[in-house]
Amino acid sequence: MLDILVQYALRYFVFGSAENNSSWLKSLKFCLRQTFELYFYEEIEKHQKDASL
Repeated sequence: MLDILVQYALRYFVFGSAENNSSWLKSLKFCLRQTFELYFYEEIEKHQKDASL
């Protein structure tokens, strides 16, 4: 359960934006989005596949 909550919190942080974010924080979030985007999609597909069985 904690694993899922951490994933949602990380996703909220990475994909959320704010006007007052510094440029380095925007760059960090951009890099993290690129890294974790594939992971999130793979996990969603895995859960959808498991649910359909």
